[in-house]
Amino acid sequence: MKKVFISYVRSNSEAVDRICDELRKNAIEYWIDREQIKPGTLWKTAIKEAINDGAYFLACFSREYEERTETHMNEEIILAVEILRKKHFNSGWFIPVKLSDCNIPSYNIGAGSTLQDIHYLEFHKDWERGINRLIDMIKRDENLKQDDIYEKFFEKQYIYQGLKSLIEKGDGIGFHNADQGHPVYQSGAKG
Repeated sequence: MKKVFISYVRSNSEAVDRICDELRKNAIEYWIDREQIKPGTLWKTAIKEAINDGAYFLACFSREYEERTETHMNEEIILAVEILRKKHFNSGWFIPVKLSDCNIPSYNIGAGSTLQDIHYLEFHKDWERGINRLIDMIKRDENLKQDDIYEKFFEKQYIYQGLKSLIEKGDGIGFHNADQGHPVYQSGAKG
């Protein structure tokens, strides 16, 4: 299962730990550097792979982030913006969170939009409401993805059964000869 990548500055570790606790309680997997990067691992590579493979990118903005002149969170955001530009314009993959009253940076995400144009969650105003909205959104999306998997499976089963039925009845005339090596043709072959 893909994980929620959490980007933050170390000085916000306490608030981020609260987010992780809530995600864990709701069986939502997350990726956070200090838990997932093993000793001896190339940490920049591990972070890049986790961002690329993430189900979501949760960017935790705060006054502490704004006050930093340099932070690895900036590198993570730049990588995330590159990925975001390739996704559907309204994918919901990049989730900005305000841990305190602060500004969201104006990184260009393409098509005349910036990160400031993405709707954000305000944890600093109402923690419970913010965390509940985050969890509801992730769970809803997981359920939709699961429904898509089942729908595609049953659609393929339906097509397979239809082809098999045609072959068994001898009505498979017109199918391409190259297809006759397919197992569905083999099972209905008459000898």
